[in-house]
Amino acid sequence: MKKLKKTGGLILACLILLSLVPGAAFAAVGSPPVDLPPPVERVTIVTSAFPADGGRVIPGGTLDLGASVTLWAEPNSGWTFDGWFENDTRVSSNALWTFTATADRTLQARFTQQQTDHPFTDVRPGDWFNNAVAFVFDQRVMTGTSTTTFDPLGTLTRAQVARMLWNMENQPFVNFSPIFTDVPATAPVWYRYAVVWAAENEIVQGYQGRFSPHDNITREQFAVMMYRYAEFAGHDTTVPENFNLNQFVDQGCISDWAFHYVRWAVYNGLITGTPDARISPDDTANRAEAATIIMRYVQAFGE
Repeated sequence: MKKLKKTGGLILACLILLSLVPGAAFAAVGSPPVDLPPPVERVTIVTSAFPADGGRVIPGGTLDLGASVTLWAEPNSGWTFDGWFENDTRVSSNALWTFTATADRTLQARFTQQQTDHPFTDVRPGDWFNNAVAFVFDQRVMTGTSTTTFDPLGTLTRAQVARMLWNMENQPFVNFSPIFTDVPATAPVWYRYAVVWAAENEIVQGYQGRFSPHDNITREQFAVMMYRYAEFAGHDTTVPENFNLNQFVDQGCISDWAFHYVRWAVYNGLITGTPDARISPDDTANRAEAATIIMRYVQAFGE
């Protein structure tokens, strides 16, 4: 047992001495270098709000190249969101905006102070739809339900939307023809000619010869009519193939026949979804939403 301990001690002593000799590490020094993974390229996203008291934005940061970025902007009371801008060019009209980080970017969320140029007591300066109501009233696209009320949460009918689009064209002359059985020559004059004009220009369609003028219009139906109006006006309605609606948790609820039109409306910032990331395609569009969509359409296409 004593001999084994001495032998072990000798071996240990030799190993210690070898480790102190410079040449003893030749095997490690002469080994081929280990291939390390290349460093991950990083990009920086800078965000800001303009003016600063108009709203708040999610801060930017540094992240991996190719990562998915989601930005969010919220206007303060009395302000509205105008869009995300880069070098004075609007790059998105969506307050909640997702894109892929491919380079350093400096992005600015811009806000506009709301106006009160309307006579409606049920639309206040702090309401998110105040600017839109003032806009459509000034442009004579929409009027109130009375001289002092707008009824912002009230529903819209198919006839009302046809009339709004006809108003946007400054009510062009129409030779009445009975296109739909439920819009006869005796139909109320406020929508009679508007519906015929919209049908003749393929902005609206009926079903089995009927237009159903008094049916409430849903958000996805409104998107379809706005798309067709844009086509009528000669605007480019193409949408990049890689643009999707994945940011909306209920995108699967969009009707197949309406998906293309809703996608177009979201791409152009006409529809931005609800705060809980829903598109709500089957919900009935209300008057405040309609005013906002019309204003955003004009901002997007410069009518």
